[in-house]
Amino acid sequence: MLLALGFMLAAGLEQLLRRGEGAAGLPSAVLASLPLASLALRRSRPLLGLQLLVVLAAADSLARALLPVLPAGSTEVTVPILALLVLSYSLGVHGSGREVAVGIFQPLLMIVVVDLLGPGKHTLSGALPFFGVFIVGAPVLAGRLVRARHALVVKLRDQEHEINAERSARTGAALAFERVTLTERLHERLVSGMESVVVEAAAAQHFLEDGGAEAVAAIEARARDLLAETRRVVVTLASTNRPEAGHDEPLMDRRPSRRAELDSRSQTVLPWAAIAAAAVGVGLVVEIGQAGSARVPFPIAVAGCFLIAAPIALSWSRPLLMTAALWAATAFFGLLVAPLNGTFTAISLSFLPPFAVAYFESRGRSLAGLAICCLGAVACFGIEVLPGAVAFLLLAWTGGRVLRERSRLVEEVGANNILLAEERESRLRAVVLEERARLARELHDAIGHSLTVIALHAGAARRMWTSDRERAEAALQTISQVAVDGLTELRMGFSSSRDSPATERVQDLEGLVQRARGTGLSVRLRIDKPGAALSPATELEAFRVLQEALTNVLKHAPGASAEVTVRNAGAHVELVVANSTSSRAAAPVAGSGRGLQGMRERAEACGGRLDWSRRPDGGFEVRAQFPALMVKT
Repeated sequence: MLLALGFMLAAGLEQLLRRGEGAAGLPSAVLASLPLASLALRRSRPLLGLQLLVVLAAADSLARALLPVLPAGSTEVTVPILALLVLSYSLGVHGSGREVAVGIFQPLLMIVVVDLLGPGKHTLSGALPFFGVFIVGAPVLAGRLVRARHALVVKLRDQEHEINAERSARTGAALAFERVTLTERLHERLVSGMESVVVEAAAAQHFLEDGGAEAVAAIEARARDLLAETRRVVVTLASTNRPEAGHDEPLMDRRPSRRAELDSRSQTVLPWAAIAAAAVGVGLVVEIGQAGSARVPFPIAVAGCFLIAAPIALSWSRPLLMTAALWAATAFFGLLVAPLNGTFTAISLSFLPPFAVAYFESRGRSLAGLAICCLGAVACFGIEVLPGAVAFLLLAWTGGRVLRERSRLVEEVGANNILLAEERESRLRAVVLEERARLARELHDAIGHSLTVIALHAGAARRMWTSDRERAEAALQTISQVAVDGLTELRMGFSSSRDSPATERVQDLEGLVQRARGTGLSVRLRIDKPGAALSPATELEAFRVLQEALTNVLKHAPGASAEVTVRNAGAHVELVVANSTSSRAAAPVAGSGRGLQGMRERAEACGGRLDWSRRPDGGFEVRAQFPALMVKT
């Protein structure tokens, strides 16, 4: 609506200024502006908008011809021609193929009617080709190109969504396959061993008198062997988690460079540029031949006409240079060969050079090309035509920029789809490696802890078998429970904590501390300011951190005492595990050497942090913070 009102106002002002009748010419100006109200329909009903303009313009000419009281209309108008151009472009962009086929000839019928009812200084044979090519044909073609580009962008966007959906599906399939594969490997190496520990622990409890000590010793030996095997599996998973040569290199940026963009667009526009150049050359020859104003022999004038048109055919190569060459050739042609004041020359040079420089050049250089076109129009046609020429130049320049941006978008989306397709394989590998790293942490923390507890309990039971049978039997019960828990972990395949809620054991920090006490470790648990809640995934990570910290105390500080503190610190929950110095030499329990770093990775994975340090008394302390989910009131 605003566009239509603006055009109507501009058309009325143009009529008043051209006729110079003042207030007396106001009714005529209003009448001349009414057809431009059809611009309000250019998006929703483009064919209807074009038809209304045609019908109203023809009716206006008919009324002026039949009613002597109305002044004759002027054929030297710019705003209505611009409106027709805009409606033609809108028909190309928003109209269907049938609407384009029906509507493209109607403006030409309007030109015939207007020319017959109110003939101006231009002949019908000259006006029809100009309007058909530049006011209707070229805008409709530009609109269809923009429409086709838009349809291609939509198709490429859909393709991008399909690639992303396929990537997600393949990622899930790769994860599932990797979990199955790794679970089979673990079953071969570790599950059978843990099953043997469970069976041997149950057998030792039933045959306490007959070979009980030997059974406990066998459990201890098997647990230490399984610890060594776990360490080998963890090392294997960690080594396969390192990117291979060539896989850690980022994908090259395949987005087209400016030169590539120029070459791509030139392949599309090159045939049209040659056709446009030939049409301009022929049109100039016809125009000069009809005017008979050549100052030189006609063959030389013909050569000059095609010399003007030549830069149009080469505009894809050096657009700014070719634009300057075209206007320079036009100016010299007007001075030395023949005057170029015809409508064909003015329209063709007002459309093609600014469109080409806007389509092929960057924004800054295209603005420079637009300035060259304005100066060339003044030099070739005079200062009096500047307002109308600038309007056409700006319109053609804007059309070139719009089509350039649409073409660039198509190229970028296409290049991005290529990148997505290539990145898909890289992402699959990264997901598999992440799953292996997660499983390595779980093996190290969960199964390593279970086997360490089993080995230490078995060693304690073996030593106390004759001196303290009651404690030895309690140690066997702990071995059986821990072995069952560890076997359950392995059989579950360590399902991701992001996909499943935390188990009941996550809530049982006291149970974990109690099992550590069963190994002979003196542990004190203190919970300050209870009330903070953690998400299930964060709870699991906190449980694993505490599990690994107590395992480290058992392995590396035998005989030491430990203190576990859990406190609510506002937006975080703090977990502190501190131990005193060791009172005896550590038993040779195998480990992977990555426990502290694994704990830090767990804390950081859920948005927390973890640090460790030596204490002044020679002990060790681990401090972790985990983000709280909520605070219970």
